[in-house]
Amino acid sequence: MDSEAKTRPVLEMLWKRILEWRQEIHIKTRPDRERVGEALQLGVQSGLESDFVIFVIAICEWWFRVYGPLAVHIRNALRSRLKQEGYTPYGTVFVPPYQTPNIPSVVNRYVDSRLASLWNDQAPEQSRFLLMGRLEELVNDFTQPFRAAGGVSLPPKQGGYGWQAPWVVATVVYQVIRDRYPERQNSRAIEAGLTLASGLFNRVVDPSHFHRKRRQVMKETPTIASY
Repeated sequence: MDSEAKTRPVLEMLWKRILEWRQEIHIKTRPDRERVGEALQLGVQSGLESDFVIFVIAICEWWFRVYGPLAVHIRNALRSRLKQEGYTPYGTVFVPPYQTPNIPSVVNRYVDSRLASLWNDQAPEQSRFLLMGRLEELVNDFTQPFRAAGGVSLPPKQGGYGWQAPWVVATVVYQVIRDRYPERQNSRAIEAGLTLASGLFNRVVDPSHFHRKRRQVMKETPTIASY
């Protein structure tokens, strides 16, 4: 009970963050708190620190968010910035990041991060005019999937990137528990992974589907659990 009371405020903060992060990329699914809490306890019973499990959930929910922007949003964000005298893609304490109205905040941040790589801070007005002349080229270049965290561009992928965070979280927790019991098959790892994936998706996850996705995660990022 002491452990649960200690982690409750942290979990409340985590839920709020998860909902904000998901809302940014238009995911409406809300995690099942009770089921995620159950998975957390299964992890603790298997020797994991509750803080570790919470950290894995938070970092994966934050990082593994892919957003596919609309060309019209990219164009409007670029045009409004490059027409604005004194615009800079670098936000400071005194100059907050530029926000184009009616454009998703995640797209505003992404456009700033892409422009920053092309910007000459020693000649900002020259940069602005030169880039405005390349508007349609930039629209084509910027209209591609990107990670909401940090605005990291990704190559187009047939069928899209899907929502990977719950699968990665469940894979890491599963693998770490399995590594604690290398000499035998351990049901705790499967139970914790399945429960965690089900809680984050807020639906029952089929074991075969879980293992298929787990193998895919491990193939794409084989060092994810140890990292």
